[in-house]
Amino acid sequence: MFRSDQKGATMLEAISVITIVSVVTIGGIKLIGSMFEMFKQNMVANEVQEIQKNVSARYRLEGNYAELSSEEMTPQKLKEELLVPSQMLVRGKLMHRLNGEVEIKASELGDEYFDIIFKELTVRSCMNLSQINWSS
Repeated sequence: MFRSDQKGATMLEAISVITIVSVVTIGGIKLIGSMFEMFKQNMVANEVQEIQKNVSARYRLEGNYAELSSEEMTPQKLKEELLVPSQMLVRGKLMHRLNGEVEIKASELGDEYFDIIFKELTVRSCMNLSQINWSS
């Protein structure tokens, strides 16, 4: 009689190992994706704050933001006057990090105010922006 003491993995053990490795890999990919999404959301918040700071500093003495709505104030001119970060100018349009368009114009409330409109934001990004303390 021939006797062997070899041990081998059964098909069930192999499938369970593959399943565990797959679950861990998928979890890691989701974690990296969510961290990258949070990074982009923070970049959007930084862009809004920088634009607000630059526009306020530029027009503070005049107290009138009507020039922002004029035909002469193109995205290229906004970049040249350093009112927006340079990376926001994409193919002649202002775009934020989440690939939506940005508009900067005098407010409908009057020329003493201005509006910054970020289009196509996620709900989470809107929530992050709503929690910023704009008075400081």
